[in-house]
Amino acid sequence: MKSLLVRLTLGLHEQDISADEKTRIEQWLQEGLLVKEETIYRLPSQYRAGTIAMNQAGNGAYLQVLGANVRDLFIDEHDLGDAKEGDLAIVKRLLGRRGRPSAKIVAVVGRAESYSVAYVKIQNGVRSVLDIRNDYPAGVQLGADALASYEEGTLFKINNQDGEIMEVLGNLSDPLVDEKIVLAMYNKHDDFDEEVKKLAKSFDKTVDASKFP
Repeated sequence: MKSLLVRLTLGLHEQDISADEKTRIEQWLQEGLLVKEETIYRLPSQYRAGTIAMNQAGNGAYLQVLGANVRDLFIDEHDLGDAKEGDLAIVKRLLGRRGRPSAKIVAVVGRAESYSVAYVKIQNGVRSVLDIRNDYPAGVQLGADALASYEEGTLFKINNQDGEIMEVLGNLSDPLVDEKIVLAMYNKHDDFDEEVKKLAKSFDKTVDASKFP
Protein backbone atom coordinates (compact mmCIF):
# COMPACT_ATOMS: atom_id res chain seq x y z
CA MET A 1 0.00 0.00 0.00
CA LYS A 2 2.83 2.43 0.79
CA SER A 3 4.27 1.87 -2.66
CA LEU A 4 0.92 2.64 -4.28
CA LEU A 5 0.52 5.86 -2.29
CA VAL A 6 4.02 7.01 -3.23
CA ARG A 7 3.36 6.33 -6.91
CA LEU A 8 0.05 8.19 -6.78
CA THR A 9 1.78 11.15 -5.16
CA LEU A 10 4.34 11.24 -7.95
CA GLY A 11 1.89 10.33 -10.73
CA LEU A 12 0.98 6.79 -11.77
CA HIS A 13 0.60 5.82 -15.43
CA GLU A 14 -2.40 3.58 -16.06
CA GLN A 15 -0.25 0.96 -17.79
CA ASP A 16 1.70 0.51 -14.54
CA ILE A 17 -1.38 -0.30 -12.44
CA SER A 18 -1.73 -3.92 -11.35
CA ALA A 19 -5.04 -5.76 -11.47
CA ASP A 20 -5.28 -5.67 -7.67
CA GLU A 21 -4.70 -1.91 -7.61
CA LYS A 22 -7.12 -1.04 -10.39
CA THR A 23 -10.33 -1.56 -8.39
CA ARG A 24 -9.02 0.50 -5.48
CA ILE A 25 -7.86 3.31 -7.75
CA GLU A 26 -11.21 3.47 -9.56
CA GLN A 27 -12.97 3.68 -6.19
CA TRP A 28 -10.72 6.50 -5.00
CA LEU A 29 -11.27 8.31 -8.30
CA GLN A 30 -15.04 8.15 -7.80
CA GLU A 31 -14.65 9.42 -4.23
CA GLY A 32 -12.64 12.41 -5.40
CA LEU A 33 -9.43 11.29 -3.74
CA LEU A 34 -7.63 11.07 -7.09
CA VAL A 35 -7.62 12.92 -10.38
CA LYS A 36 -6.85 11.52 -13.81
CA GLU A 37 -4.88 13.65 -16.23
CA GLU A 38 -4.94 11.85 -19.59
CA THR A 39 -3.34 8.51 -18.65
CA ILE A 40 -1.87 9.58 -15.30
CA TYR A 41 -3.52 9.10 -11.91
CA ARG A 42 -2.39 11.27 -9.03
CA LEU A 43 -3.46 12.79 -5.74
CA PRO A 44 -4.96 16.28 -6.13
CA SER A 45 -2.67 19.11 -5.03
CA GLN A 46 -4.59 19.69 -1.79
CA TYR A 47 -4.28 16.03 -0.75
CA ARG A 48 -1.41 14.14 0.83
CA ALA A 49 -0.86 10.49 1.75
CA GLY A 50 1.24 9.11 4.56
CA THR A 51 1.59 7.39 7.89
CA ILE A 52 -0.14 8.51 11.09
CA ALA A 53 2.10 9.25 14.09
CA MET A 54 0.29 10.22 17.30
CA ASN A 55 1.84 13.16 19.15
CA GLN A 56 3.04 12.99 22.75
CA ALA A 57 0.65 15.70 23.91
CA GLY A 58 -2.29 13.45 23.09
CA ASN A 59 -4.18 16.19 21.26
CA GLY A 60 -3.65 15.01 17.72
CA ALA A 61 -1.21 13.41 15.31
CA TYR A 62 1.13 14.08 12.44
CA LEU A 63 0.97 12.75 8.91
CA GLN A 64 4.43 11.63 7.85
CA VAL A 65 4.02 12.37 4.16
CA LEU A 66 4.98 9.74 1.59
CA GLY A 67 6.47 10.56 -1.80
CA ALA A 68 7.07 14.27 -1.20
CA ASN A 69 9.80 16.19 0.57
CA VAL A 70 7.48 18.35 2.68
CA ARG A 71 6.89 19.00 6.36
CA ASP A 72 4.72 16.66 8.39
CA LEU A 73 1.11 17.82 8.60
CA PHE A 74 -0.54 18.28 11.99
CA ILE A 75 -3.97 16.66 12.42
CA ASP A 76 -6.08 17.87 15.33
CA GLU A 77 -7.71 15.16 17.44
CA HIS A 78 -11.13 16.31 16.18
CA ASP A 79 -10.01 15.72 12.57
CA LEU A 80 -8.52 12.27 13.17
CA GLY A 81 -11.67 10.18 12.82
CA ASP A 82 -10.81 6.62 13.79
CA ALA A 83 -7.20 6.79 12.59
CA LYS A 84 -4.63 5.25 14.91
CA GLU A 85 -0.85 5.08 15.24
CA GLY A 86 0.80 3.62 12.15
CA ASP A 87 -2.29 3.72 9.92
CA LEU A 88 -1.93 4.78 6.30
CA ALA A 89 -4.22 7.67 5.44
CA ILE A 90 -5.12 10.23 2.81
CA VAL A 91 -5.65 13.72 4.19
CA LYS A 92 -6.82 17.06 2.87
CA ARG A 93 -4.68 20.05 3.67
CA LEU A 94 -6.40 22.83 5.59
CA LEU A 95 -5.24 25.87 3.68
CA GLY A 96 -5.51 29.35 5.10
CA ARG A 97 -5.00 28.34 8.72
CA ARG A 98 -2.35 30.18 10.64
CA GLY A 99 0.52 28.35 12.25
CA ARG A 100 1.87 24.93 11.38
CA PRO A 101 0.72 23.13 8.22
CA SER A 102 -2.37 21.12 9.10
CA ALA A 103 -4.81 18.68 7.55
CA LYS A 104 -7.80 16.47 8.25
CA ILE A 105 -8.31 12.77 7.59
CA VAL A 106 -10.46 11.98 4.57
CA ALA A 107 -9.73 8.25 4.34
CA VAL A 108 -7.86 5.58 6.27
CA VAL A 109 -6.58 3.29 3.54
CA GLY A 110 -4.46 0.85 5.54
CA ARG A 111 -4.53 -0.32 9.13
CA ALA A 112 -1.35 -0.86 11.10
CA GLU A 113 -1.14 -4.00 13.16
CA SER A 114 0.56 -2.66 16.22
CA TYR A 115 0.80 -3.59 19.87
CA SER A 116 1.65 -1.84 23.10
CA VAL A 117 2.28 -2.78 26.70
CA ALA A 118 0.16 -1.49 29.58
CA TYR A 119 0.25 -2.03 33.31
CA VAL A 120 -2.13 -1.86 36.26
CA LYS A 121 -1.63 1.15 38.51
CA ILE A 122 -3.45 1.99 41.74
CA GLN A 123 -3.57 5.65 42.66
CA ASN A 124 -5.76 7.16 45.38
CA GLY A 125 -7.52 3.82 45.61
CA VAL A 126 -8.44 3.80 41.92
CA ARG A 127 -7.19 1.08 39.57
CA SER A 128 -6.35 2.00 35.99
CA VAL A 129 -4.49 0.50 33.04
CA LEU A 130 -1.79 2.81 31.67
CA ASP A 131 0.49 2.67 28.64
CA ILE A 132 3.97 1.86 29.94
CA ARG A 133 5.61 4.34 27.56
CA ASN A 134 3.81 7.49 28.65
CA ASP A 135 1.44 6.69 31.55
CA TYR A 136 -1.59 7.68 29.48
CA PRO A 137 -4.78 5.57 29.77
CA ALA A 138 -4.35 2.54 27.51
CA GLY A 139 -7.98 2.33 26.38
CA VAL A 140 -8.23 -1.33 27.38
CA GLN A 141 -11.59 -3.09 27.14
CA LEU A 142 -11.67 -4.37 30.72
CA GLY A 143 -14.54 -4.21 33.19
CA ALA A 144 -14.13 -3.05 36.79
CA ASP A 145 -14.61 -6.55 38.22
CA ALA A 146 -12.02 -8.05 35.88
CA LEU A 147 -9.59 -5.21 36.57
CA ALA A 148 -9.92 -5.76 40.32
CA SER A 149 -8.64 -9.31 39.89
CA TYR A 150 -5.20 -8.14 38.71
CA GLU A 151 -2.42 -7.05 41.04
CA GLU A 152 -0.76 -3.68 40.76
CA GLY A 153 2.07 -3.87 38.25
CA THR A 154 0.43 -6.57 36.11
CA LEU A 155 1.57 -6.19 32.50
CA PHE A 156 -0.63 -6.69 29.44
CA LYS A 157 0.09 -6.94 25.74
CA ILE A 158 -2.55 -4.76 24.05
CA ASN A 159 -3.85 -4.82 20.48
CA ASN A 160 -3.87 -1.13 19.57
CA GLN A 161 -6.60 -1.60 16.98
CA ASP A 162 -9.36 -2.67 19.35
CA GLY A 163 -7.93 -2.32 22.86
CA GLU A 164 -8.12 -6.08 23.44
CA ILE A 165 -5.78 -7.72 25.94
CA MET A 166 -3.81 -10.28 23.96
CA GLU A 167 -1.65 -11.66 26.74
CA VAL A 168 -0.71 -11.22 30.39
CA LEU A 169 3.07 -10.75 30.33
CA GLY A 170 3.82 -10.88 34.03
CA ASN A 171 4.45 -8.18 36.60
CA LEU A 172 6.73 -5.16 36.85
CA SER A 173 8.28 -6.72 39.94
CA ASP A 174 9.70 -9.55 37.82
CA PRO A 175 13.36 -8.79 37.00
CA LEU A 176 13.10 -10.90 33.84
CA VAL A 177 10.15 -9.01 32.37
CA ASP A 178 12.21 -6.46 30.38
CA GLU A 179 12.59 -8.54 27.26
CA LYS A 180 8.93 -9.56 27.29
CA ILE A 181 7.96 -5.89 27.12
CA VAL A 182 9.88 -5.23 23.92
CA LEU A 183 8.92 -8.57 22.37
CA ALA A 184 5.27 -7.69 22.91
CA MET A 185 5.59 -4.20 21.46
CA TYR A 186 7.10 -5.57 18.27
CA ASN A 187 4.92 -8.71 18.25
CA LYS A 188 8.01 -10.90 18.17
CA HIS A 189 8.50 -14.35 19.58
CA ASP A 190 12.24 -14.78 19.15
CA ASP A 191 15.29 -13.32 20.84
CA PHE A 192 16.46 -9.72 20.42
CA ASP A 193 20.01 -8.46 20.17
CA GLU A 194 21.72 -6.68 23.05
CA GLU A 195 20.87 -3.17 21.80
CA VAL A 196 17.14 -3.86 21.91
CA LYS A 197 17.45 -5.50 25.32
CA LYS A 198 19.05 -2.27 26.58
CA LEU A 199 15.97 -0.42 25.33
CA ALA A 200 13.76 -2.73 27.34
CA LYS A 201 15.76 -2.08 30.48
CA SER A 202 15.30 1.68 30.02
CA PHE A 203 11.63 1.52 31.03
CA ASP A 204 11.02 2.72 34.57
CA LYS A 205 9.56 -0.24 36.45
CA THR A 206 9.85 1.15 39.97
CA VAL A 207 6.73 1.65 42.04
CA ASP A 208 6.83 4.34 44.72
CA ALA A 209 4.70 2.95 47.54
CA SER A 210 4.27 6.41 49.07
CA LYS A 211 2.16 7.40 46.08
CA PHE A 212 -0.37 4.66 46.74
CA PRO A 213 -1.77 5.13 50.26
